[in-house]
Amino acid sequence: MKRLLLCVLLLVATDATAQVRPDAVTARAAQVYGADDPTAPLKLRVEQLTGIYLVDPPRRHATERVSLKGGEVRITYWQTIGGATDEELLARAVGWFVLGRTQYATGARGVFGEMPAVERMVLTFEDVVRPERKGRRRGEEEVHEYLTLEMSRAKFEQLDAARLERVKQCVQKVRCGPVARELFDKARFDQKYTRARAGR
Repeated sequence: MKRLLLCVLLLVATDATAQVRPDAVTARAAQVYGADDPTAPLKLRVEQLTGIYLVDPPRRHATERVSLKGGEVRITYWQTIGGATDEELLARAVGWFVLGRTQYATGARGVFGEMPAVERMVLTFEDVVRPERKGRRRGEEEVHEYLTLEMSRAKFEQLDAARLERVKQCVQKVRCGPVARELFDKARFDQKYTRARAGR
């Protein structure tokens, strides 16, 4: 069953990436996912549909990637907290998830619409803490996942024009708490961590 699912996903991804020069897709896939990853074209298509990743390695952290497990697509992104408020971070995550990050992206609508084998989509914002160098050695990085949104296909199918407009409005007004609770199967936000990192 897993092999059949993988074949369906790869066929969809192959058709979707046919418009892009194959050598460019292969080079990017090898750079991010490794030359031996058979699901790399599909992962790159998810990247295109969501528009979340705007840079490639070495500027892109090794943990920033699309992963696939069964019918689940998981997108992990290093979103620095900086001076952003919790409302800003949540609005950014909701907007990128549902609508896509760029004007050319379609977000969850594109992923669920184009990839029928996908049953669940997950977006995780993480914070990477790099320790200061002490002496000759540098300590280990710490990676903290602080915001996760999960949407099943069943929830996606409830995303009618009225709900889509509510998403657009909440993103514009930077007030997405109620929308996130209604729209997603799970919406986990470690505000204690973000406030401590931002010094609030």
